[in-house]
Amino acid sequence: MEWVWLHGQASHKPVDDSFDDFALQLADEVDE
Repeated sequence: MEWVWLHGQASHKPVDDSFDDFALQLADEVDE
C-alpha cells in the first residue's frame, strides 16, 4: 500500500491526472 503514501506526497505538487490514473491502475493490480 506504499502507493497511497506516494500519491499523498505527490498531491502536494502540481500533478496531472495521469498520475491519478497510474495510482488507480496500480491499486487495481494490487487488489488482484
